Amino acid sequence: MRPLLFAVTIGVGLTVLAPSAEQSLAEVSRNTEAARNASPGAPRAKVYSNRDLVPGVQVPRTASSTNSTAPASAPSAPSAVKESSGAKDEAYWRDRMRPLRERLDNARALADSTKRRAETLMRAADRCFAVGVVCNDYTESVRLTEQHKVLVADVERAGRDVAALEDEARRAGVPPGWLRE
Repeated sequence: MRPLLFAVTIGVGLTVLAPSAEQSLAEVSRNTEAARNASPGAPRAKVYSNRDLVPGVQVPRTASSTNSTAPASAPSAPSAVKESSGAKDEAYWRDRMRPLRERLDNARALADSTKRRAETLMRAADRCFAVGVVCNDYTESVRLTEQHKVLVADVERAGRDVAALEDEARRAGVPPGWLRE
């Protein structure tokens, strides 16, 4: 057992201490490029850059990208969308979304306040019931609870309208930021 353990330890030590014969990523890239250039008869693989994209729609650059392959005269993305969709620019989409979002926000606020008021009245009615008295707070609480159900349905409809416009804008290629406020 000891000779086997000794042999394994020596083998592991040698593999750790031996210099690595692996290629770096840069060397692999250079070798691959050289192999591509060496075979002139073979069709070259298509390398896509920003020049190949639809004019005006550019891939956002990251801080690490130093390759400047986009043409200097290419229009920005908002103007490209504006040109492709007629007069449907950022203001158009914001003007369409604003009333829908306001309706959704108002419906949510009204539903929340109605629910809070109904809960407050129900707690007051519970105190009345505890002393054996029936008060008007209970009937008002029940009415507000029913009204809350209707308001929740309004919130759902307003949410569906907002989602439908977002979907329409997405299909039209509108940047998502245009719909935000």
